[in-house]
Formats: sequence, structure tokens, C-alpha cells
Amino acid sequence: ELETVSNFKVLGVTLSDDLSWNAHIDAITRKASKNVFLLSQFKKAGMAVKDLLVMYTTMVRSVIEYACPVWHTNLPDYLCDQLELLQKRALKIIYNTEHYDEALKLANIPSLKDRRDTLCMKFFNRMCCPMDKLHHLIPPIRPSRGLRSESKYSVPKCRTTDITRVS
Repeated sequence: ELETVSNFKVLGVTLSDDLSWNAHIDAITRKASKNVFLLSQFKKAGMAVKDLLVMYTTMVRSVIEYACPVWHTNLPDYLCDQLELLQKRALKIIYNTEHYDEALKLANIPSLKDRRDTLCMKFFNRMCCPMDKLHHLIPPIRPSRGLRSESKYSVPKCRTTDITRVS
């Protein structure tokens, strides 16, 4: 007999029974926040800005972006903002500035949402290569009908309600 649980972790990604990403984002936010605190301790110890930025990218951003192609496209704005707040806090510690956009320019890094978009596109483009191990997961290309907003691939229709409950 299997136990029913509300969420569980598979390969570092927390999956919920309601198919939301709240539990996963909360888990990575807690973990990354601990590393942001360590970043502040290194700053107080006198670590150079360049080294703090390396620490941020390895200890905080890597946690925030882990497996993002799985969950990024289904993330609501409030969860994106929750993640962006972590980067904002870290850059405020590193550069001691109030303006997030200014800190992004100083660090020469994009916002987390833009970076996740880029990572997802790179992942998809790599999958499009016939030699890629995941290429078989890509749907076949649709023949073009000459429409302006036409997608190259057909998007499957999904239901969020149980078929047996719909009357």
C-alpha cells in the first residue's frame, strides 16, 4: 500500500499533488537564503567584490536555477518575484547599492527571469539537434500554413481537471 503525500522530492525538484511550484520555490528559497547569509558574513570579513560575485554565482544562483527548464515556464509572477528578491538581496550585500538595475549592470549579469528564459531556450535548441538524447521528446514539426503567429510545433492540449469529475 502506498502512502499519499502532498509533495515529494525527485532529483532535487519538489513536486506537489496540486501541480504548483510553491513548495519547490519555498525549498530553494530557504536553501539559497542560507547561502545569502554566508555571503554577508564573507562581506563583513572583507572579501573582495569580485570574489563575492563568484561566491554568489556558485552558492546562490546555482541553487535558484537548478533544473529550471522543468519548472520555469509554469512559474507565476509572484514566485518569479520571490526568486528575484534573493538576487536583489545578494547584490545589495555585494555592491551596497539600493538600485537593483544598477547592481545588475555593475555585476554584468541579467535578471534571473531573463537568465532562466535563456537557459530554457538553450536547452530546447540543444534538444532540437537530432543527435541529442532527448530529441525524441520533441513533437514533429508542423507544415507551415503561412500564418504570422504560427508555431513551428504543435502544443498538446492539457486538462487540469479530472475527467471523471466533469459532467
